[in-house]
Amino acid sequence: MLDPKFLYLPYIAQEEKDVYETEDIPPTESEYYEEENESESIEKSVLNTEDAYNKFKGKYLIGNVDFSDNIGKGRFSVKGYNAVSGVWEITGNGEKENPIQKCQRLQCEMSELMDEITALQNSKNVSKEEREVYDGVSKVVVTAKKVLDSLRLEQVLGKETTVSSSEKQVKNLISQVEEYKKGVPVTAAELMKLNSQTELSFTTRIAELEHKLHHLEQTLGAKTDKISRLNSSLGTKNLLEAVQQLSTKSALLQPNQLDVIEQRLTNLATKMDQFNDKASGTAGSDPVRDQKIVELYELAKSSEPVTKVLPDILERMKTLETLHSYAHIVNLCILSAKMFVRLILVLFSINFIFCAQLELSNDDTVIEAIRENKNIIVLFTRKCSPCRYEQSLASIRDEFKSSFDGNILRLDSSQLQRVYDMQRKDSSLVFVRKGVGLLYEGDDSADDIYDYISEHREPIVKELDDRNFEHLTQASTGSTTGDWLIQFYDNQCIDCSRLSAIWETVGAKLKSRMNVARVNRGTIGAITAKRFKITNAPEFILLRPGKFYRYNLRNYEIESFVNFATTWYNRLTPEKVKPLATPFEKLVNLVVDQLKNLPKFDDFFAESSSLIIFIPGCLLLLFALFFILKNRGTKNVSSKTTNSKQKEVSTKKAAKKD
Repeated sequence: MLDPKFLYLPYIAQEEKDVYETEDIPPTESEYYEEENESESIEKSVLNTEDAYNKFKGKYLIGNVDFSDNIGKGRFSVKGYNAVSGVWEITGNGEKENPIQKCQRLQCEMSELMDEITALQNSKNVSKEEREVYDGVSKVVVTAKKVLDSLRLEQVLGKETTVSSSEKQVKNLISQVEEYKKGVPVTAAELMKLNSQTELSFTTRIAELEHKLHHLEQTLGAKTDKISRLNSSLGTKNLLEAVQQLSTKSALLQPNQLDVIEQRLTNLATKMDQFNDKASGTAGSDPVRDQKIVELYELAKSSEPVTKVLPDILERMKTLETLHSYAHIVNLCILSAKMFVRLILVLFSINFIFCAQLELSNDDTVIEAIRENKNIIVLFTRKCSPCRYEQSLASIRDEFKSSFDGNILRLDSSQLQRVYDMQRKDSSLVFVRKGVGLLYEGDDSADDIYDYISEHREPIVKELDDRNFEHLTQASTGSTTGDWLIQFYDNQCIDCSRLSAIWETVGAKLKSRMNVARVNRGTIGAITAKRFKITNAPEFILLRPGKFYRYNLRNYEIESFVNFATTWYNRLTPEKVKPLATPFEKLVNLVVDQLKNLPKFDDFFAESSSLIIFIPGCLLLLFALFFILKNRGTKNVSSKTTNSKQKEVSTKKAAKKD
């Protein structure tokens, strides 16, 4: 009959046979026949396939099986088969367990406990002592598990005994109730049939047991006296251990083992004879040695009560050893700390000596050294205040004296500090060379101070006047002389004199970027000051190609000047550089200035009207003289060029003649 789910599918044959029988194939005749070996040395074992199948029914293999004779990688490697039942029953809550269920539950719990102990042993966080404890527990668990496995209650009692008659009746009752709920009535005949089936199963089980008992009696004998005598003589509890012990003893009686046993016995006999000789004292006794042995024996006998306490004492000694090692390390640390304290005290004393050796001078000595253009380093300090430069200056004093032919002086609360440092700090370090001071604002390292003064051995700020200003700066042409940061000062200006060291320090900071210069607006730089419309002192401008920027702040700090010259000038409006005046314009400006300076200009011309004619005449005469001198200068230049050319021609002719 076709399956209903394939009934309406296309291309399916219907109303045809589902089973097709073929003719029986005749068995092939094989010419191979097994020759039976009738040798007595070969033991013939008869295997029953049905018994083997029933023995291994419901069992399965574990993956970590090892059939080799090698030592396993783990501590407890599995050897051979470990047959485990496929289905184990667990009773419900409140139900009573039978012996097989208890044994199975214990085996399951033992396996879980063994897995947990193995996981703890393989853990890296477990200490050595805990691992040893786990090893001891695992050995106990393994032996207990082997004992449970050796019981084999299922083979002794049978699987049918696991379920009692009461449990079977309860199950049958439950099944009948379920069938009654489904609406299927149970007849009395079926009940009788069930009772007869249970009685039949009981009788078959009893018959099997009687058959097994009869087989055992035929094999071992019906009388138990022989078995009890065998167990008592061999010291065993069951028949299997007795057989194993007899087999080992019989193996020792084999001819190939007798020679080895005899040799060992002879060696043992000779050693026993030697022990007897030594005990009796016949083999060359030594009284001193015997006395020592007796003393050692007495000592060992007297120390027997102490042996129980020795492990605790050894443990305490080990702990004390570690404690002593830590104490030794702490002692070394304390000693090193004491040495460092002494070293620090020595360094402080050396520092105090150096500071004390730094010469304390007065203002007159410094002014006299500046007048003589000597190289000096002046340290301005306040009284009762430590200076961070003293130690470094004391360490480089000899080297400075030999290299610069100068001296290092220290002034306390001196009024000269305001001349070089307008900010009036607690301590100021000034390097004076050729009468020009240079402030140092770096670290207090001796190497940094010496490198700074060595790099700025010569004055940095250039002095400009009306004659060389345009030639050096190229202000109107914008040539490649670079940028110029210029200070206009006056001899009567107090701030200008105090800014000399600060302006020199600004030049040192901008040395690699631009030129720093000064112009005296009152004397030799008056025309230049007028050209840039300088009216006060001090005033500062930044001169760039074709334009300049004014510094209009009253902040005279070094960083403020440096920021103005590098970045801040971009925020200001530039002014165009006025071109250089011609000689005529200079003369006209000079005359105008002189006329402006004359007192009562109108009254003077009213009183002396003749001067109105005299002054223009003088001007015309001056112009005539200027042009005459100019023409004569060009003639002299042309004559000089012709003379130089004639000299070159003559030298060439003389060289050719030679």
